[in-house]
Amino acid sequence: MKTKKILSAFLTIVVFLSLVPTSVVSSNAATYKINGVTIPLSGFEEGKNVYSQYNCWNFAQMVYKKLWNNVGFTANQSTSDNMLKDVAFTDAERKATAANLKKYISKATPGSVLRISRTMSYVKGTSDGDAGHSMIIVASDNNGFTAYDSTSSGIGLKTRTYANYANYWSLSGGLSIKDAYIKYIKAPASGPVPDPDPYFSEINAT
Repeated sequence: MKTKKILSAFLTIVVFLSLVPTSVVSSNAATYKINGVTIPLSGFEEGKNVYSQYNCWNFAQMVYKKLWNNVGFTANQSTSDNMLKDVAFTDAERKATAANLKKYISKATPGSVLRISRTMSYVKGTSDGDAGHSMIIVASDNNGFTAYDSTSSGIGLKTRTYANYANYWSLSGGLSIKDAYIKYIKAPASGPVPDPDPYFSEINAT
């Protein structure tokens, strides 16, 4: 009798599990598709220390080439692939404030590379130097954006509001974004961002 009860309980559990949707038991890690390429790249998932914060530019270049059929980007802000090439070199237009980040990033093509520079001289120049940060914009809307980058914590794939990101680096003790400048947002096909991915619209920016 006891054996029958155990068998009955086991079969009940098996039947219950077979009815559970696979999405409930699968990984909740966010993924994005850009030009048929899945982000994060295999082997470059969030948290992995494959690159470092000092190799953010090289990491962004590697990802950019994967997304754009081996087409790379340069540090020159005046190239035609930079959607900010005609933006004035003034604090009002180039400071990495929440308002400016939203104004530019919300219109960026998914897969664009964003460069934040510490000084205006780097913004105007053809070199990015080592005083700044590079990242790939994988999604954006009016509330915030998701960046794929390499930092001292490893590979990152995080969504933040523009206000939060404007203070992010100063809070972490690194480069103070609010005292820095937006140098370029580059993509071979820069233009208005398409309708936001439904998943991105539902998740909370942090």
